This record gives sequence, C-alpha cells and structure tokens, in this order.
Amino acid sequence: LSLHWQPKVDLSTWKITGTEALLRWESPQLGKVSPGEFIPVAEQEGMMDLIGLWALRHACECGQNQLKGVRVAVNVSPVQLADPEFVSLVQSVLESTGLPADRLELEITESVFIEDTEAALKQLHALHALGIHVALDDFGTGYSSLSYLCRFPFSTLKIDRSFVLRDLPGQRAQIVLGNIIRLAMELEMSVICEGVETAEQAAILMRL
Repeated sequence: LSLHWQPKVDLSTWKITGTEALLRWESPQLGKVSPGEFIPVAEQEGMMDLIGLWALRHACECGQNQLKGVRVAVNVSPVQLADPEFVSLVQSVLESTGLPADRLELEITESVFIEDTEAALKQLHALHALGIHVALDDFGTGYSSLSYLCRFPFSTLKIDRSFVLRDLPGQRAQIVLGNIIRLAMELEMSVICEGVETAEQAAILMRL
C-alpha cells in the first residue's frame, strides 16, 4: 500500500493549501489495482479498519514531515465510522504523530448515514469537538440530501468531479454549481471542486 497526494489549490492565490491522501495498492501478482476494486473487497473481508488506520497514521506522519504547513485530508469509509472506537483511534493517532487536530480533515460520503444516521452524526460531532475538520465528499451525486448540511457543521463541501469533467461547459451546470458554491459560503464552508485539469475549467470556477 502507498499514499499518493492530490493538491488542493486556492484559486484566489494559486497556493497549495491542503492535500488529499489517495490510497493505492500495487500487487506483485496483479500489478496496480484500482481502489474501486480493492476497497470494497477489503470492506467485505473485514480488513478496512486496519487499512484505514494505516492510511490515517501514515497521512498524519507525512503531515508532520514532508507536508508540514498544509492540511492533510484522509477518506473515511462507512465501516470505519461505524466502529464505536473510531474517535478514540483518531485521537490516539494525532497524539502519537503530533499532528495538530486542525491540520487533519476527514472526508466522508453520504453513504455513512445510510445504516444509522444518528450514530454517524454522533461520531462526527465527537470528531468536530476535537478540532478536526470534516468534509462532505462527492456532493452532487447520490442522495445529496441538504438536511445533512443542517444537522452537521461540515467545514468543507467537495463538489463531485463529474460536474467539472462532464458538465461544466454547459450553462445549466454553471447555474447549479454557482448556487451550490453560494450555499456553502453562506454556511461558512470551504468549497473544493474536484477534477480541474484545464485553464478553461479553472476560469469558469474562478468566475463562479
């Protein structure tokens, strides 16, 4: 296993303000295996807690060394968040690595709410109380329930890359994106837009 890093760039300053850890696996037998393939298997086989803990610890260590000065973001699976000990594990990792809580961001998708919404919200509030930032990932796909924005103070709203890669040149997509961005800003949330790869895409988002 290894972590690859995807930068988060502030469009007003063009400075890197954070980075997201992307979990990768290169198998001696299978070669490079997509996370979309191995993570569901790891969850099914009960291995995701250990893999997720490894990724979290390694990301926090990097945040104290190579990536010092920027916020590190780590994805959290529904399986991890369902563990009653998860908050304690995160706190232990922060203490052992020395990474300040406000330099860690945990990214979750709406799927964490499907099984037990109240339990998930309780865990997220406990993480928030530690000073950890929590991001709602892949917004604009799946359920995209606005009620979650009312019930938990997310620090970041991550707009799904499909808006950028497939829909962004279109006027309707820009109207939707503009309103999502305004909503997030009114709620004092940062906005991350995934998948920006061209100058044209960046220019549209800067205008929005």
